[in-house]
Amino acid sequence: MADLLFQFLAVLAVTLLLWRRRPATWVAALAGALLAAATVTRTVGLPLIAVVLVCLLVRRAGWRAVVAATLTAAIGLGGYAAWFASEHGTYGLTRGNAFLWARTMTFADCSVIRPPGPEAALCPVEPAGARKAPPVYIWDGDSPLNRIKGSWAERDALAGAFATRAITAQPVDFLRTGLQDVAHIFDWTRRVYPTPGPQSAYVFPDTARPFPAGTASQGRTAEELTTAYQGASGAPVLVEPYAGLLRGYQEYGYVRGPYLAVICLIGLVGVLMRLRRFGGAVLLPWAAGTVLLVLPPFIAAFDHRYVVPALPLVCLAAGLAFGSRRHEARVLDEARPGDGGPSGDPVDGPADDPPDDHYREPGGEPSYGQTEEDHRWASGRPVYASPVPDPQDRAPRHDGAAGMPLFGRQGGYGGSATPDVQPHQHAEFYLPERPSDLPHGVPVEPRHQLADIGPWSAAHRDAQPLVPYMPDPDPGEPFDFFKGNGEHGRPRPGPPAAPPPSQGV
Repeated sequence: MADLLFQFLAVLAVTLLLWRRRPATWVAALAGALLAAATVTRTVGLPLIAVVLVCLLVRRAGWRAVVAATLTAAIGLGGYAAWFASEHGTYGLTRGNAFLWARTMTFADCSVIRPPGPEAALCPVEPAGARKAPPVYIWDGDSPLNRIKGSWAERDALAGAFATRAITAQPVDFLRTGLQDVAHIFDWTRRVYPTPGPQSAYVFPDTARPFPAGTASQGRTAEELTTAYQGASGAPVLVEPYAGLLRGYQEYGYVRGPYLAVICLIGLVGVLMRLRRFGGAVLLPWAAGTVLLVLPPFIAAFDHRYVVPALPLVCLAAGLAFGSRRHEARVLDEARPGDGGPSGDPVDGPADDPPDDHYREPGGEPSYGQTEEDHRWASGRPVYASPVPDPQDRAPRHDGAAGMPLFGRQGGYGGSATPDVQPHQHAEFYLPERPSDLPHGVPVEPRHQLADIGPWSAAHRDAQPLVPYMPDPDPGEPFDFFKGNGEHGRPRPGPPAAPPPSQGV
């Protein structure tokens, strides 16, 4: 089966795109190529490419990453379509219209559809309540599709035309039957599908049953079909001890349908909790897994093997839903413009909402209301200030908006501190006196999450949320709290001059 290869390629592509919030151009190009390879393995990967590109746009992954993924996917699919045309005469990825036609057999009513000409031969002969599972109409030798004369390409084109007409004429019935098959995914008991019997075709049996002797497809038996396909008989053979190990594993190594439903709901909750960031890192794997779960029952039929490729993606989404948004915010905050490699976009992690009211105190201890975990997260990552160097080595910077020093500015409050107030050499914070002291003259709180609000990512972080205050360079002078640094450090006045001698009357 192609499902294992398809699952590997799809999960690898999603993982690469999740590695950083803004993937580098070459990473996005590689992911697009992997998705193209997955699509030619199973055509259900075609809508998966669209889902991935939409998620990249929603998460603002950068236009270069989106263009790179789109181009490599288009080149891969276009090259395969050109090869397909050279072999079969028409451009395409596969001839799979028969699967969609078999899907319509469960609800098609030719009195409503009124198919013209040769399409009428594809109408089901059984009443609606006695219809078989969709795969039976593809492989059964007595199927209307297999009774039509002509090449497989001609019959596939005819099946596609009938399916389109049936869905257009009966859209509600199409949705109803598709949703019924989707519900089978979440059943507690594994269904024996598509044909009734003591075991499923995907369960390792105790003994191998031989191929049925009747016609399987295209007027040939299963033995003849497998021999023509691979050059040797495809009759099943059990090889021990490996078959025994798989039989033991399959008794416990599966996911019950309700458990899968809970996993999908956890991922959905993770997306909704990050709705302000359009789902955050959870959106991509959850959307991709949901599409792989829901789409096959609508375009083919329910089958347990169609569920398997979606399991790693929905489980990944559920795991990310439990992830620390604080850690994701740290990865986002540490990103810098240009770190995205060739893309030129900032490389961010799967960031979500940063913490609201926590920062590291200058003394190194947790601030009021801050837990030890929050303090460990903040340690070593001073968001709002940097260590203050020696006052003698630091020159005052100037505010471009006001044209005045950021420290050393004269205050205008008046008054003096008491004589017992003395300066110290520890770093202090100087809060801007008015909004123009901020880099862009916008009175915002000193946080970094507001930079993410807008149609695109902020190109630069706030260069100076808080300004360190330089201690008084002249501790010998009495410290005046209401004076700026510019008024300190001046020569101390000498002793008062002696009064002039008294003048006689």
